[in-house]
Amino acid sequence: MADSFKNLRVECAGKVYEPAEDSTLLAKTIIINNKETLLDVGTGSGFIALSAAGRAARVLGVDVDSEAVDCARGNALNNDIDNAEFCVSDLFENVEGKFDVITFNPPYLPSGEVEDKAVDGGENGIELVERFLMQVSDYLNPGGRVYLLVSSLNILEKVGKLFDENGFNRDIVAEEKLFFETLYIIQASY
Repeated sequence: MADSFKNLRVECAGKVYEPAEDSTLLAKTIIINNKETLLDVGTGSGFIALSAAGRAARVLGVDVDSEAVDCARGNALNNDIDNAEFCVSDLFENVEGKFDVITFNPPYLPSGEVEDKAVDGGENGIELVERFLMQVSDYLNPGGRVYLLVSSLNILEKVGKLFDENGFNRDIVAEEKLFFETLYIIQASY
């Protein structure tokens, strides 16, 4: 489970987010089996989607940035992964069907602290998370799971409240302390 990402060769071009500690924490936390499907929202380089592809039946990665989608497709090809597809989508805009596992490593830094859209999460760092949580249940199979990465720089109480308001049971299943923040992985079921 935790080692599926270690042999991946992932290249990033342009402004595509390069996998870092947050990506690795999410990749090693996801639980999925070979009968389940995964949707990776905000896929970027495809790192999360590709790290899960070896354990999943099928993976779809989506990103609002066409350059990121092209990058993810190239990384799938370079790693000989054929059960992962990628498409351009603003969150769920171009997604059809339901999935057993949905992952999201969103841009989460508050806007005032960054000038890079790959990490800019809006005014409080959770603008996209709010939109995501309002829609995610429509794309989740019964008994499915959501894995969401958040930071101590976000308003964690608000994220928890959003999960609660949208009918999810949730737990923090992983965390990692970094120099200026702590990263958390929330696993939620609907």
